[in-house]
Amino acid sequence: MYTCVYDSWDSDRFPGYQECMDHLYDRSLLYYQQVPFEKNEEQDKRSLQMMFGFMEYYFAAIMKLGFVGKSNFSTVLEQMKSIQSVELLDPALRERINGLTYKGRMIMNPTPQNYSGLDQSSSFQLAMYHELGHIITSCNKEDLEFLQTCVFHPTDISKEPYYFQKGIELLDEVVAENVGEAVLYDRNRIPRPEPFVSIQPVLYPNGQFLTNFAEYREFQELAYRFAKCLDFIPEEKKSSMDDCLHAFSKAMFSKDFCMKMFDEFKKDPEKGNDLIDMMCCMGKIKEAKYSSFGLGTLEKDQLDVTSSFEIFDRIASTYESSEDCKENSKIQS
Repeated sequence: MYTCVYDSWDSDRFPGYQECMDHLYDRSLLYYQQVPFEKNEEQDKRSLQMMFGFMEYYFAAIMKLGFVGKSNFSTVLEQMKSIQSVELLDPALRERINGLTYKGRMIMNPTPQNYSGLDQSSSFQLAMYHELGHIITSCNKEDLEFLQTCVFHPTDISKEPYYFQKGIELLDEVVAENVGEAVLYDRNRIPRPEPFVSIQPVLYPNGQFLTNFAEYREFQELAYRFAKCLDFIPEEKKSSMDDCLHAFSKAMFSKDFCMKMFDEFKKDPEKGNDLIDMMCCMGKIKEAKYSSFGLGTLEKDQLDVTSSFEIFDRIASTYESSEDCKENSKIQS
């Protein structure tokens, strides 16, 4: 039986949550006892206890930080309760992977590789928080698959549906990372860093981008610029990367996210086509990033996706310029 760190998971406000945590711990412990890899039981069970504490803190923090509100609370609660097991990664894979999520199973590396600027303890927490973000965004998995069938005509291959899907996955990674880092900084009681200029010599040899992420740095500004093009993101949130991604993350934590995206694609066909092109560019960049560490389909000589960055930039700049014109007209009037 698992003893919760917090005593505030009462059955009125969080129906079934503590019971689910108890059952999840029992399932996870049973799974651990059955896996064939070499074990250090004392250390491994301590790691499992830590991960359950991270889960509790994450759930409390995303409410405190405003990623969860009345509109999406029930969805997030059900997703937190949907976790099937929390597992330790096979030691043979711990040099390569910090964590992964598959069909409700969270498989975590208790001795992860350090993320940029973080020690191993903080990297362990961040990896856990990141995967929990994927648990929540998976509330939209079936709807996103249906959205793709709505966006693409079966005979239309010009927009590359495969890369559209990969673009969704890039946005998912950004949301998981954005929320995870917000929780980590909250727990460590330190301010989030200001965005800084970074470069990616493999994917974008002559380019640079803004980021304050510890991981998936190449993705952050892409997601920000894409989100700025969306009408359902409040205008007052669009001037700051942190504020805009906060609003986008909250939207992706909600069950109506796909309907909002569908409206964006369909209400203005010309803009919709541009958004689809941006999604496909993000998909190609995501595929190249994953291929760079052996999890994609591209060869080493195919990792330079400068053209995708440039096409994305050209489209995004068009909408950013139009927003500047709007702001100037408001000031003049």
